[in-house]
Amino acid sequence: MINGQRRGDAESPPSPDEGAVASLREEIWRRERWLVAAGEITTALLAGDASELVLPRIASRARELAGADCALLLVPEHNGAQSSLVVAAVSAADPLRPQSLLGTRVAVNGSICGLAFRDGVSMQVDDLSRTSPPAAVPGTEFGPAVAVPLASKGATLGALMVARVTGSDPFSAEAAAVTESFAVQAALALHLADSQRTERRLARLEDRERIAVDLQDNLIQRLFAIGMLLESVSRRLDSASLRAKLDHAAHELDATIKQTRETIHSLQASADPDHPELRQRLLAAIEEATACTAVDPSVHLDGPLDALVPVEIADGAVEMVREAVADVIRRGATAVTVTAVASDMLAVTVSYDVGTCPAADWLRGLSDQAVGFGGEVTLATEAGSRRRLVWQVPLC
Repeated sequence: MINGQRRGDAESPPSPDEGAVASLREEIWRRERWLVAAGEITTALLAGDASELVLPRIASRARELAGADCALLLVPEHNGAQSSLVVAAVSAADPLRPQSLLGTRVAVNGSICGLAFRDGVSMQVDDLSRTSPPAAVPGTEFGPAVAVPLASKGATLGALMVARVTGSDPFSAEAAAVTESFAVQAALALHLADSQRTERRLARLEDRERIAVDLQDNLIQRLFAIGMLLESVSRRLDSASLRAKLDHAAHELDATIKQTRETIHSLQASADPDHPELRQRLLAAIEEATACTAVDPSVHLDGPLDALVPVEIADGAVEMVREAVADVIRRGATAVTVTAVASDMLAVTVSYDVGTCPAADWLRGLSDQAVGFGGEVTLATEAGSRRRLVWQVPLC
């Protein structure tokens, strides 16, 4: 015995705290799930999956990682005002009916999602229902919530919020941290995917430009040379029938050259769908006006429409074509021809096969618009019952 104690009676080390072990296991599980989820999102985006299809996955994985009842992914409105966010993706456990939240608008001011988006910082509250004003998404009853920005490369793409139903335990610091780090990774993947799409678009544009140059430098010159040769031979022939055939062939070559030039202009048009050139806008307006009809208009676009026409005049031309084509179809037109030619003037013509005139008020408004640009509108009668509406304004 030493000091009244036996050697074998030395105090044994304390047993591991079961709560700490459970917490460590949960942390390991959460990190593993983070790696899997981040890899899945990144792989899907870089493989070319559309962002609209990947956003629900981001919301779903965020909900799982945080142990939440619901996850909302919000993005700015398309109008660019950024005064409110729109719910673009939802993941929620039944019976929360998550799909009813899609498209919900959330004000930037007065909501934790908006604050996270605007200030670029994470926000956490223990009970959304007790904030003033209520900082939840309209039509929901959430308690604890964490909102984090979707930010990457200095740009904030949106906000991600995870929430639990009212009365649930608040989110732990670890859950909030994992949500924030996952949002950073998801935003980076979205940014990289957008960069890849931009690179692919530029590559397509370069290919189209190269093809356009080849057509301009090779095909058109060769067709033009063949046409000149046919005309030269035609002048030396005594046979009227042979001259007629050669003249017809030369005329067809001229038409082919014109179509090739239109193709070149189309290839050289902008590949950015958010900023379409005038040629694309005119074609889209005609397609919109003839949708759900049997009318197949003939379209002729000539000259540097995309290079010479200012934006405000282009807007007027597109509006004129859309409304004029729709109007003549309503009045029974079955054969419609749309022509737009740019030189020192922009002349847009809509020819149609009905004799009735457009409404006087609409025609007066169209004329006032053209006069505002220094131009004019004319309505003429062609052979038979056809009419021709011409909207032309100066470009110089």
